[in-house]
Amino acid sequence: MIKKGQLSLFSLQAGGNIGHGDVYLTNLCYWLAKQKPIQVYTFPSVELAEAISKFDNILYESPDRGTVKSVKKSDYNKYSFFKLPIYGFARARSYYKMISGFYKKFPDSENYHLLDFEYFSTVLYLMLRPKLLKRTYLGFHSSDFEWISGRSITVNLYKWILKIPLHLLVKKSGGATTHGHFLKQRLEVNLRLRNNKVHVIPYGSDFINLDNHDRELHREKYGVPPSKVLLLFGVLREDKGIKEVLQHFSSVSDKAHLLIAGADGDVTGAEVQKWVDYNDLSSRITLVNRYFTDSEMEEIFSFADFVVIPYKKYHIAFSGPLSLAVQYSRPVIASDIGEIGAFVKKYNIGHLFECEDWVSFVDETNIALENLNTFSYSFERCQQENSWEAMSRQFIRIYND
Repeated sequence: MIKKGQLSLFSLQAGGNIGHGDVYLTNLCYWLAKQKPIQVYTFPSVELAEAISKFDNILYESPDRGTVKSVKKSDYNKYSFFKLPIYGFARARSYYKMISGFYKKFPDSENYHLLDFEYFSTVLYLMLRPKLLKRTYLGFHSSDFEWISGRSITVNLYKWILKIPLHLLVKKSGGATTHGHFLKQRLEVNLRLRNNKVHVIPYGSDFINLDNHDRELHREKYGVPPSKVLLLFGVLREDKGIKEVLQHFSSVSDKAHLLIAGADGDVTGAEVQKWVDYNDLSSRITLVNRYFTDSEMEEIFSFADFVVIPYKKYHIAFSGPLSLAVQYSRPVIASDIGEIGAFVKKYNIGHLFECEDWVSFVDETNIALENLNTFSYSFERCQQENSWEAMSRQFIRIYND
C-alpha cells in the first residue's frame, strides 16, 4: 500500500508496444520514486511490471487482460479511405476504458499525471469530474491544433474541433507539460493558454559510450557495406518523410549508405523494399523491417555516422530517434521543423535542412558527409540537461509549485 501524498502516473504508450514507452516510464519511475511514492497504470505488461517491481516506493497496476487493448493505426490500413475515422473511434473507445480504470484504481492520489493521452476520451471523462481534473497534469507530445497544409482533412478537422474543449481542459487542470520550449509556446498560442499553465520537461535519456571495437562486426551483421552510414530509425510512418528520402537518395553522394531500421507503420517494409528493388538501389539502401531490442539498438547505432530525421511539416513534436541519437552521441541530419529543429539548433548536434525541401535535404546531407571528420559535435551539455535525473527534478518542481 502506498502512503498518502503519492503521485499516480498514467501512460497509454507504455505496455502497449508503441514506440519506447516502456523505457521512458521505467526510467522516470526509477528517478521519481527516489523522491516521492508513485502509483503507475498502463496496458498489461509482464516485462514492465517486472522492471518497475524492482524499485521501492512504487505500486504498479494495469487493467485485466482482454478488457482493453492497445490500438495501432497500422491495424486499420485495410479500411482504406475510412481507416482514420474507424481507427479514431476504436482508439477513443479503448482509451476511455483505460482512463476510467486509472482513476477508479487510484481515487485518493495527491496528484495525477497523464504522461500521454488520447484527447477525445480524456475530455469526455475529466470535464465531468472537476475535482479530479484540478489534481491532474496533462502531458502533450505535440501542439499542432491548427490547419496544416499537407495533412489529411480528417486529422486537421479533428485537431481543429478539439481546440476549445482542450483549452477548457488545460485551464481547469493542474497544468500541462511538453518536451520543449517550442511546443510550450505553440501550445499556449493554439489553445490560448496563460504561460504559467504549461511547463517544460526534458525528454530524458541515458548516455551510453559505444564500444567501437565491434563496429565493423555489427555493420556486417546487418548487411551494410563499408560506407558512411545514414540511419533512419523507428516505426515506418509517412510523416517521417521516408518516401521522399527514398525518392531523392540517388542524388546523395555515393559515399553514403542508407539503413532503414524499423517496424511497419502506415508505411510498410514491403512498400519500401519494392521501391528499392524497382529503382535498383539495393546496393545503397538496406532495410531491416522489425522492432529492435536495447542491445540491437546499440549495435545499429554503433556503426551509424549520422541519424536522419527528415520529418514533415505536420510532425512538430520531439522525436524518439533524436533522443536515441543523443543517447549514443550520434550527430543528426534533420528537418528544421518544430521541436526537433529547435533542439538540434540549441545544442549544435547536427545539420538542419529546410523542412520538405528535398533539394535542401540532399545538399545538407552531402555537406555533412563531406565534412564528417572536420565538424565538431558536442553532446556534453545536451546530455547533462536532458538526463533522466534532470527530468525527474523538473517533474517534482511542477508538483511542488
